[in-house]
This record gives sequence, structure tokens and C-alpha cells, in this order.
Amino acid sequence: MAGLNALRRSLLTVLLLLLMMMMTMKYSLGRLIESSVLEFFAGSTDLKIERADCSSLQLPQRRGNIPLPAEAFSRDRGLSVSNFMVASTRREPRVLLTLPAKFMGRVDRDGTFDSAGNSDNTYKRAKESQSHDGIFIDVGGWIGDSSFPSAVLGIDTFVFEPVRYNTNLMHTGRLLNDCQVQNHLMIINAAVGDFDGLSTIYVSERADNTADTKSQAVANVGESQFDYTQKVATVRLDSFFPSGTRVQNLKIDVQGSELKVLKGAKRLLRENKGRCKLRLEMDENLLNRAGAGGSEIVAFMLSLGYRVVAKGADYDFE
Repeated sequence: MAGLNALRRSLLTVLLLLLMMMMTMKYSLGRLIESSVLEFFAGSTDLKIERADCSSLQLPQRRGNIPLPAEAFSRDRGLSVSNFMVASTRREPRVLLTLPAKFMGRVDRDGTFDSAGNSDNTYKRAKESQSHDGIFIDVGGWIGDSSFPSAVLGIDTFVFEPVRYNTNLMHTGRLLNDCQVQNHLMIINAAVGDFDGLSTIYVSERADNTADTKSQAVANVGESQFDYTQKVATVRLDSFFPSGTRVQNLKIDVQGSELKVLKGAKRLLRENKGRCKLRLEMDENLLNRAGAGGSEIVAFMLSLGYRVVAKGADYDFE
């Protein structure tokens, strides 16, 4: 067993080096890397594949002051992450993302991922900012298509994602990138809301339309026999980040529960008025299913001194 693990470590090192060389030299990825390849290397639960040569982004305050369990900051090993593929972002500097195989239709023939509008907006803002302007908070991070591009640009980035499978994908993706990503990225397996504690979420088969309730989760993608519920730690942003935290960019995409996230970040938003740029999904149907509405969100943000700078499927506030 020891010999097999040593072989796996050696082969994994070679694979990671080849992937990073392809990124550095701007070679086309050409094809997707099937999950079965990486599963072979990570098949042993005692195999450690952390990037020991990289530093890691530190917590914003003492661990004991954050009301989350230790597992919120860890990843599962071995075959707990399966049936995924690896693709590259189009933007420079490129990063590698691991995404569920069912999203193959969003990956082009050259191996680049067709990202959503939120991630494009986040990348644009990160390119226009400096690291000393503050951190980026990504609430509802899915596979990291917004947070990874921010981290590679040197912005300290905290991504919150409630679905364990998705955070495992992000942890795997972080290992495939160079140290710049790990140095500036923290992945937190937690829901974000207006209280600290434990909640139950409804996870659709696609795992990209997770919500507080079944009604919210299936509104866009329908119901499947493979949907499931999951208990997850929930935290307020005001509890996670101490007073004085500088926030330059906040993205919220939580399938209709955006107002709860905002209420749990009231102090953080007030302290960063004039600095923080906020983008959130404004789906009236999903908001109504969560017992809220777009007008309530606008009124709440106006009460904190923010103004609406863009309207549409997503709203921007500054």
C-alpha cells in the first residue's frame, strides 16, 4: 500500500506540473480531463495532495470567534468527488475549474468554460481594483467561476457554498492551479443568512440551484428523483467578518434568499458604504417563493446609503 501511495503521489505531481505548464505557456487544453484520471490518484483516503509549497489565505479573525464547525473549512477525500471534468476559463490569466460532467455542454471544444454573467462581472471589477482596496466575498460560489478568477488576480477572496459536493470540487480545482489561487482563496462550506446555526437546504440534481426550500430550488430546473436535502452550517457575514473588514466586492446568488444574506451583513455593508460594490440576483419569482421581493431589497439597500447603479436579472448597488 505504501508503494502504491508513493506511485500515486509521483504521478499526481507530474500531472499537476503538466497542467500548470499548459496554463503558463498558454497552450490550449484541447480536451477535457476526465474525472476517472484524478480519482485514481485520490483513491486512497490517506493520500494527501495539498499544495504544501503554497501559503494559504488566513481567517479574518480567530477561529474560536467564528460560529462554524471545523469541517466547514475542510474537504472530503477519495471518491467523494466523482463524475467531474476540468476546464479552463477564457480570461487571462487563465485558471482551471472542476465542474460536474453534466455541464459538458457549457465547455467548448478547446476546453474553455462558458461562464455566466456574474463571473464576467466579478472578473471585470477585480481587474479594475487593487488588492489593498479590500476583499471579495462570493456568496453562492458554486464551482468557483467567480472566485477563482478574482483570486488569481491577487484579490483576497472568500467563497461560501452550502453544497458539500461543490466545495469538494473547488478544493480539487484549487490544487490544480498555481499558488496565486491558493494564496488568495478561502473556501467555506456554509450557507449564508440572517442567523448563525444549522439549517436544511434543498439540493437539485444539478447542484447549481440549491435553495432554502424545495419551491425555490426547483423553480428554474424542475424536480428530479435525485434531488436531496442536506443539513449545513449557516452563518451571518457580520459574524464571520469582524468590524473593520474592508470589502470591495460582494456577489450574492442564493436563489431568492438574497434579502436574508443582506440582513445578516448589515454592519459589514454599512461600514463599507462608498467602497463596496454589490451584485445580486434579482429574480422576483424566486424572491416571492422565499417570502420577499425586489422592492424590499432596494429599500433595505437605500436605507444603508447605497444606490442602484444597474437593473436587470442582476442588480448592482454602490
